[in-house]
Amino acid sequence: MDELVNAMRTILHDTHRSIIDDTIVMGKSYKSIPITLQHIHTITPQDKAQHSTDSLLFIDGGNTLLFSSAGLAIGFIRTAGIIYKNNKRVHRETAEFFIIVHEQESIIKVHTFPKTSFDELIFNPEDELLRNGLERSECPRIIAVVRRFAELEYAAILGKKYTPTGIILDGTLESRYPHEEKYIETLLAQK
Repeated sequence: MDELVNAMRTILHDTHRSIIDDTIVMGKSYKSIPITLQHIHTITPQDKAQHSTDSLLFIDGGNTLLFSSAGLAIGFIRTAGIIYKNNKRVHRETAEFFIIVHEQESIIKVHTFPKTSFDELIFNPEDELLRNGLERSECPRIIAVVRRFAELEYAAILGKKYTPTGIILDGTLESRYPHEEKYIETLLAQK
């Protein structure tokens, strides 16, 4: 574990200017987390009598780009939720859909098959949150953004359905994209 912490410190110090004093900076509204051994924990079996109902829900998603051209992208998104209880996998669920993202009259539109809550989302390609530097956002980028929304929504759905002790997912709970805040708020309303 010491090697992991030391490697993280070295890599972060050498490559990321936002790291100050071995701390991961999460944004204005977040408390910084020092990278120390005390903040990295092994998930271990607990006393069965005291923690027999404890479970962890892990959420992750992936996407692939199937076709891309000027103003059009077709992709596939899959999100998975796995529940562990007493260090054993007890349940696994997935959700998946195809996505078509196209630009029409200077807006980017989303269509999903089968229909999901993301169907008919609209994005502005000039939105600063989506731009790539000075370049306007392109359709393939929106597929990855919608995958992030799918992870957050699936965490909320499975969190409500199975009421785990904790939910673990990639990234931060700081809204970085248009529309993302509503998915974060729905997830945070679970507890």
